[in-house]
Amino acid sequence: QPRGGLLHWTMGTIRLAQGQVDAALEAFGREEHERLRLQGRALAAHAAGHALDARRWLDELVATGADDSAFQIAEVLAVRGELDAAFEWLERSRLQRDPGASQAQAGPLLGTLHADPRWAAFLARMGFAGSGPAREPSI
Repeated sequence: QPRGGLLHWTMGTIRLAQGQVDAALEAFGREEHERLRLQGRALAAHAAGHALDARRWLDELVATGADDSAFQIAEVLAVRGELDAAFEWLERSRLQRDPGASQAQAGPLLGTLHADPRWAAFLARMGFAGSGPAREPSI
């Protein structure tokens, strides 16, 4: 399903993890879901060192998604190293019952938050068992 939901966002995220920033940007640009497309573009532009583009995509995501994409905004901020703002948006996602927040413990984009004491407190408020930092899954 080349036009399936989340397909291009997933591919973009994989390409980013592989360090293939141009391929990630191309994949994110093809994502059908507007908020995920904006999030992906902000992430890829940041990874490429294009600060103005990264800020523009993040600002657009905030302008259009503050009411329903708080978790995605928090992820971008976490990747950017803006930890205080990331935690504010994570809490907002929890209060809004953003479905993305249910993925916080396993989310690959929140790693910069794991060493911060606010991370365990957030996980506890979410009701995750153990309320500690996310662990690598065992297979």
